[in-house]
Amino acid sequence: MSVEPRCIACGAPRLDVLESAATCRACGRAFEVRGGIAILLDGRLNGEQSEQVEKWEVRHEGSEVDWDDRFDPSVTNLLTLRNRLFLDRLSLGPEEAVIEVGCSTGKNLRYLAWRTGIAGYGVDIALSPLVNAVEKSQARQRFFVADAERLPFEDGSFAGLVALDVLEHLSNAQGALCEWARVVRAGGLVALSVPVHEVFPTFAWWRRRLFPRHAAAVDASLGHQVSRFPRPHDVKSWMARVGLRPVFVEFRAALFEPLWDFVLLPAAVGLYTRLRSQPARAAPNGAGSGGESTGPDPVPGGRRRRLFERLAVRPGRVFGLPDRLLEALGRGSQIYVLARKG
Repeated sequence: MSVEPRCIACGAPRLDVLESAATCRACGRAFEVRGGIAILLDGRLNGEQSEQVEKWEVRHEGSEVDWDDRFDPSVTNLLTLRNRLFLDRLSLGPEEAVIEVGCSTGKNLRYLAWRTGIAGYGVDIALSPLVNAVEKSQARQRFFVADAERLPFEDGSFAGLVALDVLEHLSNAQGALCEWARVVRAGGLVALSVPVHEVFPTFAWWRRRLFPRHAAAVDASLGHQVSRFPRPHDVKSWMARVGLRPVFVEFRAALFEPLWDFVLLPAAVGLYTRLRSQPARAAPNGAGSGGESTGPDPVPGGRRRRLFERLAVRPGRVFGLPDRLLEALGRGSQIYVLARKG
């Protein structure tokens, strides 16, 4: 199923997207196109949006390598694994159109495309991560610069919508949910995750009280405003108001998992990277190409990778078991909600 963007200025249903510009057939408004990405914004960004764009542009500037390109996320990063297990709940068929709001480099869309063969549409307010996404994109994937609260698509255009860790960045969460519900067809699915108001004894609760400066620095780097973190019942209430009926709700990231992802894992990755960057030992008796070092391994693997997995990853899975108990009691730093429209 192919979905075409509409004019964000007049709402006309079709744009002519060329290499240099996207032009509305109805009102004649022209939108800039860079690197095959149409910038579908009506007017200037507000101060908060501009600050967020600047932050993400700097973060993705140059040749930054996506996590997926260096390590297998199903083995190392529990957050990525958790997101993918959640996305597996999207019961979508091949060729169905799915939009991801706040898609960044598009790794979730690439996963869904590999998993179910969906046609992916990514929207983000920053251009640089989308350039990265286009470079890695597969067939039936398109990307646009657009406002999450004003999507350039017709009503009911998509079978599903994904928005992971996006809602907390928006000034009008209720309005954003209404807009997201608008572009999803009746019976379609909306999958979202959002940090929730901190409760005892979660990792976020302890971090903010024991290390307030560090917590504030992390929030600033991620563009978080803690005052916007909703309570779990708020999320469900907002969704109900726009005609979204939750069919799956799960709390995650209670205690150990964020400690693993944000403290222990970076240390393990740093150690692994140092090991991987050491020159290989010369082969005995000058065997091979003169016994010279071949430099860093181009692809993680072999003995060093197995050592890394044995010492770091497997304990991470075991010590995460207490989280399951806390999450069953409704205690977590993150809420995942899968809802159906209508």
